[in-house]
Amino acid sequence: MTQEGADAAVDASPSELGEVYAKDSAMILYTSGSTGTPKGILLLHEGLRNWVEAALHLFDIGIDQIVLQQTSCSFDMCFVQVFLALCSGGLLCLVPSGSSANATFITEAIAAEGITFTGATPTEYSNWYRYGDHKALLRSTSHWRTAMTGGEATTHATLEIFASLAKQVDHGNTPRLFNVYGPTETTVGATGTELSYLGDFKSANISAGKPLAGYLVYVMDTHLQPVPVGIQGEIVIGGAGVARGYLNDQDLSSERFVSNALVPENYHARGWTTMHRTGDLGRWCEDGTLLVEGRKSGDTQIKLRGLRIDLAEIENSMVKESQNALAQVVVSLRQSTTSSNQSDEGFLVAHAKFQPIAPFSRGEQQEFLNNILIRLPLPQYMRPAAAFVVDGFPMMLSGKLDRKAVAQLPLEQEHCSSLAHPQSVTNNKPLTKAEAQLKRLWELCLSMEISKQYRIDSNSDFFHVGGNSTLMLQLQYHICKEFGVSLTFLDLFQHTTL
Repeated sequence: MTQEGADAAVDASPSELGEVYAKDSAMILYTSGSTGTPKGILLLHEGLRNWVEAALHLFDIGIDQIVLQQTSCSFDMCFVQVFLALCSGGLLCLVPSGSSANATFITEAIAAEGITFTGATPTEYSNWYRYGDHKALLRSTSHWRTAMTGGEATTHATLEIFASLAKQVDHGNTPRLFNVYGPTETTVGATGTELSYLGDFKSANISAGKPLAGYLVYVMDTHLQPVPVGIQGEIVIGGAGVARGYLNDQDLSSERFVSNALVPENYHARGWTTMHRTGDLGRWCEDGTLLVEGRKSGDTQIKLRGLRIDLAEIENSMVKESQNALAQVVVSLRQSTTSSNQSDEGFLVAHAKFQPIAPFSRGEQQEFLNNILIRLPLPQYMRPAAAFVVDGFPMMLSGKLDRKAVAQLPLEQEHCSSLAHPQSVTNNKPLTKAEAQLKRLWELCLSMEISKQYRIDSNSDFFHVGGNSTLMLQLQYHICKEFGVSLTFLDLFQHTTL
């Protein structure tokens, strides 16, 4: 929509805007797609309304809420924040886009603005706690009532954050923590529950809760028949929140959105007859709560730092960018450990096989791959931290690619790329004292498995040696602590070399 169109919509009367019906499309949200083109998901007005009403009940939201809004409108967590505030008569505290990843700014805002409700991924909560203003977080507990988490798997580390806050306050007020599960295709979340972080929680599985009002949640076998309690199967979701399908992709819509043969009569009467095959694995517990246990075998969709990524999209993009010099690319998610012995949430690695006729030596192949990584037409969070040349890929007895075996391939240390900066010009000048200090801080934050693949000099770019926005947040924290300076997150994004 143009600015003129937006202005006209604001000034228009209800009659000029036309009627809006429950089954009309309300918005299109895009997620990573295996073909290299993002999938547009058509969410409906009735799905949004149903979710808001269910969420207001789950979180016990009142009219005196002050909701933090730090998430980009590209992600459905944004609409959790916006609609819960506006539909409850509360206030919405907007975080400037340049500060949404700044942990210090966020934690100070939670304290200063009297925030009562936050919706964030586990990664965000971890960053706020580790790199934000700790004193501000402790002050916030006097008014911070509800913390919702979703968008990626909630771990015991998330519970430990809130347990630690609870131990450090005297008044006994700490936020209620809720875990919500559901893919974008089912409108924000289909299940939810409050999690206890007091007492002995480390031995218990982290539940995704029970279905929210208006949702039907099943655990099914390959024939779309429900499996018994305790048996693993695919999570399939029906009810009011199911999207219309994927924009201009009837084949994929028909595959993922299927008719619900088990739909109750009252749901059928309202037209809620479709269910979405999530591709997630899970099982029902005896108490009626859901456990989510990863993705189906062979599936290429992952969650990294709260962002949904289809690995096949990256693979196809690399082959296309190579002008078909690459025969096959396989991207896998690796877990890492930084030199500070802190576990990172992971990084992407690409292994590539060249066409037999490609006129490159092994060294030239590696340099070619590194150049592809730099110019990939993908968002930064989807770019592999490193790429490696292979002669072939491990296969299963069925003849299919063995992705698990690829994810176990050793990360070579041979090439020590000079392409750690955009111009590919190695600077052999000695580092200054300040540059040497900064290099040490880079290595403190970067995955050891990746940083040793590159030769870092004064021209090296942080994002080209395995850095990402989360690691840059850590870097900001360490630089401010080491040099005693005030450095904004935007400053670092604008100056990414030593």
